Amino acid sequence: MTCGQHRPRRCPSRTSHGRAGGVNSVPVHVRDQVRIECEVAQRHLTMVECRPPWRSDTGPAWTSLPVGRLRYTRATGTWMLYWRDRNHRFHRYDPTPPSADIAVLLAELDRDPTGIFWG
Repeated sequence: MTCGQHRPRRCPSRTSHGRAGGVNSVPVHVRDQVRIECEVAQRHLTMVECRPPWRSDTGPAWTSLPVGRLRYTRATGTWMLYWRDRNHRFHRYDPTPPSADIAVLLAELDRDPTGIFWG
């Protein structure tokens, strides 16, 4: 999948924890090498790390790697944070409970105390 293929949008809230790989904290001097985008679907948001082609014969499209997902549950009015495994399946991130405040979950994704999102 290439970046921009699913109409990326800005993430709904900014975080400022200063992580090099965080949701909105990619330093200006490396933005030509990596960017973080948010793919918007009806009931979830997927954060993806995008990188430019590493070989000239692969074309100009950037590639994307899903990092985390936020799912909305209408019945409870809350968001839940999910992490992606090596098979591109998403699993509930148990250390953080569901929250009506999406900024709380984005901050946890950005902070990444377990290293499960950004490595």
